Amino acid sequence: MLASARQVAILEIVDRDGGAQLRQLADLFSVSPGTIRRDLTMLDESGLVARVHGGAVRRPGTARGRKPLRSAVLVQQTARAAVAADAACVVAPGTVVALPAGPISELLAEHLTTVPELTVVTYSLPVAQAFRAHQRDDQTLILTGGVFTGTQGLTGPLAARTMHSLRVDTGFVEFDGIDLNGRPANVDAGTAELNRAVLATAARVVCYTDHTAWHRVAAHEVITGASGVVLLVDAHLRQEARGDLASAGIRAVVARGTGTFRALTSSSMPAGG
Repeated sequence: MLASARQVAILEIVDRDGGAQLRQLADLFSVSPGTIRRDLTMLDESGLVARVHGGAVRRPGTARGRKPLRSAVLVQQTARAAVAADAACVVAPGTVVALPAGPISELLAEHLTTVPELTVVTYSLPVAQAFRAHQRDDQTLILTGGVFTGTQGLTGPLAARTMHSLRVDTGFVEFDGIDLNGRPANVDAGTAELNRAVLATAARVVCYTDHTAWHRVAAHEVITGASGVVLLVDAHLRQEARGDLASAGIRAVVARGTGTFRALTSSSMPAGG
């Protein structure tokens, strides 16, 4: 199950029952407690649930069966799907791509399972599982190795060395947050390190995020000296946020979800150091 679908299901449970326990959700969806913890954090930061010790509850003052809640989730799902569809169209058959961890990347992986003779490098277990589920004989899947973390990824020095050692035609980078100065970053230090490795080694880099990242706290900066960087975003990202990005030297390009976007190239993008 994709993270976005799992989060919708979690919202339905919290909305129906008034709350949910982390371990019960982990058992229900057959994922680790760390994965559910990340889901609940994202839902809390989006204002959809309230995190409490050991789980989440319905936000105070909200009624059961809230249509706005479902609408917010649908908007987020649609936004991420549009970004994934546009990012997918830059990938050509017979090339090598690097895919990161994250909800948009999981959607992107589903698109790329149809690309012939593709070699996929990833440190994300959900991304790897998407390709394994299709089991195409003409596709090659490379896992970086590394230390398993609660982000459902393999990070650490081994993963970084593997990423640096490979020739990648198109590298994808997903950001968790955009700070007050318009600088994109990641919540997890290991994820940020691997994104910097992709920036340093890929011939072309496609960066993306969605509107929920704006002003979300993410401590680990990936890009420094970002002049000329292009960031694929969804149409719900506020104009103010696009202005913040522009001030930081980053051009926001709005995804339309049509699969026709091919102008996103960034072979000279600086690494985050």
